[in-house]
Amino acid sequence: MAIARARRSPSGGLVAGGIIECPLHFGTFDYRTGESRKLPACIDLRTYPVRLENGEVQILVEA
Repeated sequence: MAIARARRSPSGGLVAGGIIECPLHFGTFDYRTGESRKLPACIDLRTYPVRLENGEVQILVEA
């Protein structure tokens, strides 16, 4: 996941109640849907289906 305008990862951002906060600009996103929730975030993020199988996280990324 990358923040669209800044091209940065939200890693290190605060996560609570299904929301992740960008540590750079403090915009927030719903990490389940990618929906931007608080300015300055105004572009929804792309999300991908994931599953945990045998202790491995698998992400479905279509080409």
